[in-house]
Amino acid sequence: MDELTHRTGITATGRLIESSFPPTQPQRHANRHLRACATMAPPPAPLTVEELVTADGRVAFPTIVQYQLKRWDPAAQAYAPAELVDLPPTFETHPDEHAHDLARKAGQQPRPATLPYVAVVHDLDAYDRLKATGVLHAAHMTAPEDERTAVDNRAAPGA
Repeated sequence: MDELTHRTGITATGRLIESSFPPTQPQRHANRHLRACATMAPPPAPLTVEELVTADGRVAFPTIVQYQLKRWDPAAQAYAPAELVDLPPTFETHPDEHAHDLARKAGQQPRPATLPYVAVVHDLDAYDRLKATGVLHAAHMTAPEDERTAVDNRAAPGA
């Protein structure tokens, strides 16, 4: 007797061991499904995400995603990888002085610009889940305590 038959009481042909009567076709079919289900892995545990609340109220998920900043390198005349940060840069926290200099040289008023960056994803499944539900964007941009009213900007609101 194999281990699966011992655990489930169902043979590979779908017969119950303790029954002396042959099973009907629907019962044999159900028994094979029960036997197959016994080989399945248990469902994954619920995902717990570690959050890091910053001083400005934004929420970071450093175990899931971090952001590789790029700073202007005058010697190479290109942006080079710099430090890893937990939140995407804002023009208040990480202004791009090179973009400001280019605007001044072009005779334009400098606009707020952030350093370019690339997301470094540590857990792709969790990152996709957070992105798909909008949690990642909302947490990075606003404080969770902010109560804002939603504004429907569509041409026909409620449609």
